[in-house]
Amino acid sequence: MSELSAEQAKWGRHLERTGWILVTFGMLSQVSTEYAFPSYNVALGFWAAYCVLGKTGKGTFCLLTFLFLGIILDIVFCSINSSPSSTFQFALVMLIFALFTKVYMLFCGAHFFGAIGGAYDMEQSMLAGSAYDSLQKSSSEHEHVGGYYPPSSHLDGSGHLNSSSGGGVGGAGRGVGVRGGGGELDEAGRF
Repeated sequence: MSELSAEQAKWGRHLERTGWILVTFGMLSQVSTEYAFPSYNVALGFWAAYCVLGKTGKGTFCLLTFLFLGIILDIVFCSINSSPSSTFQFALVMLIFALFTKVYMLFCGAHFFGAIGGAYDMEQSMLAGSAYDSLQKSSSEHEHVGGYYPPSSHLDGSGHLNSSSGGGVGGAGRGVGVRGGGGELDEAGRF
């Protein structure tokens, strides 16, 4: 991957650091033996570190969505659970600290999302490396087999499958491939 720009590095550094702080608060909120506190805060912290490392728009958008959902769930959890136990009180305070950390993380994540390209990055990454790389923009470039356009490396000069390509999907003789080594299509577009 390419190096981070100055703005990406700035917001990425803030996002990663708050992610590790969230992991710490998430682990400290698990000390209560009375109640099971939400443990998704640990996963969200690790996810933030992944988003900074991978610089993916989809991953960062999902992080922001789940951070927002996590803030709502933390408020609901804090409002309906109570106990006089000191370990419960400690875990509740750590959960509240994690809640404030997530609010700041949402702010940093939104800036990082914008710095890496935002929604435009999501559109571009949907097409790059997808299963549709072999589809040609125009069907007039090559003859096709049932809507499938084989990659140009498997075609000879006339637009037919090479017999040396070893067949298409699944190897020789299976799926879309070369039958009998001829590679010629009949009038219906079949081998």
